[in-house]
Amino acid sequence: MSGSPAGATASAAWYSLIETSKINGVEPYLYLRCLLSGLPDGEDPDTYTPLLPWKIEKTMLLDFDAGTLF
Repeated sequence: MSGSPAGATASAAWYSLIETSKINGVEPYLYLRCLLSGLPDGEDPDTYTPLLPWKIEKTMLLDFDAGTLF
């Protein structure tokens, strides 16, 4: 449980990412690992679009899981 409104907002964002990845047939733990490793490389919002759960390429996740970073 969250102890503050800001914590509740943060929790909702995480739950949203997890459930959206499930709906799109993406394993949540693998998706979050891949997402969090790719976020620091983003320079503008357009670089984040391919990392959205409904846009991410399954081959990117498989390569990431095999140890090959994108």
